[in-house]
Amino acid sequence: MANIDHEQREIVVKRLRQLREAGYLTAEHVRLAASSLGLSERTLWRWLNNQDDVHRTGAKRIGPSLAAGGERRVFENRILFRGFTYLASELHRYHGYKVEVHYIPSDNHFVEVHLGAQHLCTAHMENHPTAGRE
Repeated sequence: MANIDHEQREIVVKRLRQLREAGYLTAEHVRLAASSLGLSERTLWRWLNNQDDVHRTGAKRIGPSLAAGGERRVFENRILFRGFTYLASELHRYHGYKVEVHYIPSDNHFVEVHLGAQHLCTAHMENHPTAGRE
């Protein structure tokens, strides 16, 4: 992991949180910021999401920033979750399967999809600019 000074960390996290609050934060923003700082995306997501997000929603915590969303069935290349449709081209191979969905409680733009211990893909909210492009 890169040696990031406290001030630099605060600037990046503050800007990404502003994007999230405005409803514009995407996984691509986090990827680019993490890459430019020499960090893993997971580290940057951990910085962005604190324990308060999980306590407010009552969600079960998975890893540093993801909550378990339960089991969902794959329909073609989509998953329905919390009133939204999430798309990923990789899902077509798993049509009809029951998969586990993990999410960040404060960010509904994407979900992580797992089959058992295997991470299948990241599915993005339908009508979101990155939906179905992975």
